[in-house]
Amino acid sequence: MKKTNWINFLHFYLPPTSDPEIIHEAASRSYDWIAEMAVKYSDFRFTFNMNACLTEMLIQNGYKKLLSTFEKLIKKNQLEIVDSLAYHPIAPLISENEVIEQIKENQKINRRVFGKKAHGFFLPEMAYSPKIGKLISSLGYKWLILDEISHNGKLNQVDWQNKYTLKNTDLNIVYRSRFWSKEYVPRLIINKSDNLPKNIITATDGELYGHRFVDWEGWLVKIIKNKNINFLTVSEYLKNIKNTTTTSPISSNWESLEKELKNNRAFGLWINKKNNIQNKLWELASTSIEHVKNNSSDENIFWAKRHLRRGLASCTFWWASGRDFRLFGPPAWKPDEVEKGINELIKAIRTLKISSTKKIEAEKLYTQIKKALWTKHWQVYDKK
Repeated sequence: MKKTNWINFLHFYLPPTSDPEIIHEAASRSYDWIAEMAVKYSDFRFTFNMNACLTEMLIQNGYKKLLSTFEKLIKKNQLEIVDSLAYHPIAPLISENEVIEQIKENQKINRRVFGKKAHGFFLPEMAYSPKIGKLISSLGYKWLILDEISHNGKLNQVDWQNKYTLKNTDLNIVYRSRFWSKEYVPRLIINKSDNLPKNIITATDGELYGHRFVDWEGWLVKIIKNKNINFLTVSEYLKNIKNTTTTSPISSNWESLEKELKNNRAFGLWINKKNNIQNKLWELASTSIEHVKNNSSDENIFWAKRHLRRGLASCTFWWASGRDFRLFGPPAWKPDEVEKGINELIKAIRTLKISSTKKIEAEKLYTQIKKALWTKHWQVYDKK
């Protein structure tokens, strides 16, 4: 039988406002198990990102040994780590300066913990715009991973035996296959083993392994022991590809639908003009950003920035979308998670030594959002 290369990318992330029990659950059920598999089976290779906010939370909650295991596996070149934005915001929706600062913070924290410079890059939610692509290229990264729909707005248009390079740059664009990434990948590969392509590039949440999907039947071990499956990191995959072509990805994310992209709604999950709550969320976010920017010499600016960045995490806006993922899960609606985000955004303003008038204006907006959020919840989602 012909061999198949599996290029597996894992995205490790929890919201920066996560409670300790959530961190412990993900770490014990997923991260520990994945690390254990990699230690036990040297053929198990993958590329991953860990947003620095999660790295910090794992340290704070007693998982230094786990992180040390990942560090050792990286040094052995069994695992490949990439950079991202520290607090998981939607990069195209925030300022270029904020994007750069969050990348630098992610570099600082993760290089101290994992000890190796990253050559690849992952954008939270794979949310891409041409402007962001040029920025990532200018920062010296060698490759960026995106969803296949980013290539030209359609699915099933990518040739995974080609190496794609962002037009007018040296940045390689690696497209994940959405088909192979939308299930528990080891099980899907085994079930489709009679007709596998030469290269399978997947990108999923790392928490899928052991946390969201409990692998009682040992699908992952079966794949690792399968001599016809060859595990490669993304950089190893790129070295093996000879054919090169240019690409000009469009604004998109890894959940984008073709219809959305035709209607120029690449980031509709996080900003929707018809969603009054999201509109108010971005109004509060913009207010917080403005006050932090205009008070850079404030003695509390470190804490104001920290609160702001925690509030700008994608989850604040995602869980207010109400998008119905009926085929794949429940609606994207969790007022508690949204409230955690707006609490951080208002704390950014409360922390600064600015006039009480400005603070009161922000507090009024904050209160409006909470009222609208819970009114909708009780009237629409939990109506008795």
